Amino acid sequence: MRTTISLSALTLLCGLASAASPGAYSVVENDLSSPAKPPKTYVNCLRADQVDPRGFLVPEKTLASDETCKVSPARAGEASVFRWNASCGGDTEYAVIQQNTGDDFEIDATVGFAGAEIKARFHATRLDRACRADDDSF
Repeated sequence: MRTTISLSALTLLCGLASAASPGAYSVVENDLSSPAKPPKTYVNCLRADQVDPRGFLVPEKTLASDETCKVSPARAGEASVFRWNASCGGDTEYAVIQQNTGDDFEIDATVGFAGAEIKARFHATRLDRACRADDDSF
């Protein structure tokens, strides 16, 4: 099952040297619930409206495809860490931790659905190019 942070994925920071910015990213997804599964790689487009002034993903924009989602107040941790939770449709719960590492970032996501829990880690590496029409959305 592909968990994206648009989450059907999922992305950022304080300080220009360590903030995500709009553009294309290579995203490697590791399914932490099934470590035997090989990692999956995607190319995702991060739009300007999906990044807050500190360089963190805007939860409401990454979950915009599901109008039933209610995002709890996000919590900034360290300067490079951002946490948020969301409840969607009454049966899906998201817990997300984003950590920025320079132009790249990682997202640890736990998704609960119908009594099951899926954990995934997404590592997003900034590509040196603009988004293209065939890139997936975050």
